[in-house]
Amino acid sequence: MNNRKLNKHRQFSEQIRRKAVKEFRCGNYTVKELADLYPCSLQTIYTWIYKYSPADSPRIRVVKMSKSTDQKVKDLQTTIGELERMVGHKQIQVDFLEKMIELAESEYDLDIKKALLRSDRVVPGAQRHDGLFVKCTLRSYWHHQTSGSRL
Repeated sequence: MNNRKLNKHRQFSEQIRRKAVKEFRCGNYTVKELADLYPCSLQTIYTWIYKYSPADSPRIRVVKMSKSTDQKVKDLQTTIGELERMVGHKQIQVDFLEKMIELAESEYDLDIKKALLRSDRVVPGAQRHDGLFVKCTLRSYWHHQTSGSRL
C-alpha cells in the first residue's frame, strides 16, 4: 500500500496567465470568476494581474504629515530661542531693580529689602505675591517713611 499524497499544487504556463489577465482587463470575467474557471485562489489571480498588467499594480499610498519632524524641531528651536531672550531680558530687569534698591538703601540709609520681605508690613502700592511684595516704588516707600508713619 502506497500512502503517498498527491501534489495538489498546479503550475500554469505564462500563456494561460496572460490570457486570464487579458480576460480580466477586457471585463469579460471578474477575479472570482477567473479563480473558479482556473482552479486556483483569488490571490493567485491577483498576483498574475499585478505581474502581467502594470496598470493594475497595487497602488502605493503616500501619507503626508502635516508638518515634518524637521520642521517641528526648527519651530521648537525658534521657540526656545525666543524664550531664552525673554528670560535674559527679565534677568536684566531684575538685576537693574536690585541695583536700584541697593543704591537707594545706601543713599537714604534704609533697609528696603527687609521691609519689603516682611509679610506683616505693607508698603503703599505693593501687592503680595508668593510671600513677597512687588510693584512698590521707591518713591512711595520713601514718602511713607518720611511722613512719619511706620510700616
